[in-house]
Parts: sequence; structure tokens; C-alpha cells
Amino acid sequence: MIYYVYILQSVKAGRYYIGVTNNVRRRLQEHNGGLSKSSAPYAPYTLVRVERYARAQEAYQRELFLKGKKSKRIIEKIIQSSPDVLAEQEVGIPTLQSRGSASKRWDSVGRANDS
Repeated sequence: MIYYVYILQSVKAGRYYIGVTNNVRRRLQEHNGGLSKSSAPYAPYTLVRVERYARAQEAYQRELFLKGKKSKRIIEKIIQSSPDVLAEQEVGIPTLQSRGSASKRWDSVGRANDS
């Protein structure tokens, strides 16, 4: 099974939400429908980044790494790094990140790799 780490941004508050799922489209609908208790007050959301992982363990490690970054500036740099184009194509939801790409890619624990 394929797992995705996704980053949403609140349209009205600008806050970020980071999660793991095997169905990004469904999770985005749940967040925007108020079905997720922790994110409901800040809905609606826009998908700003999605990353694809072959194993759940890798996805959850990446989620923990991202959630450990308390700096909005660091999260925004990660969002602006090279998008996972394959993951975006698979979920069928273009992210705001699709507009362009930077010169860095990030591995599953947040280390930058030149590509």
C-alpha cells in the first residue's frame, strides 16, 4: 500500500496541518467538512504539499520530523522544496507547490538531497 504525507494550509488562518493517509482526496474532504476535530476550527484547507512513501513507517517518520519543526519558516521552506510530482499525479489534486520546483529534495527524515 502507498502512504502519503500531506501538508494542508488553512485558507482563513494560514496555519498548517500535517498528516499521513493512504487517500489524500478523502482526507482533504474530511478536513474541509469539519470531520477532523483538531483541524475543524481552521477549515477550509488547501493542499500545499504531498509526498509518497512505500511503507507506513517511512511516512510516519516523515510526519514526526515535520511536526517537530515548530518554525513556520522551516515548514514553508519544505513546502517550497521540489514537489513529489508522482504523488501529486496519483492523488489527482494539484498542490500550490506545483507552480515550480526548487533545487532540493528531502528524504524521509528531512535531510536535503541535491537533485
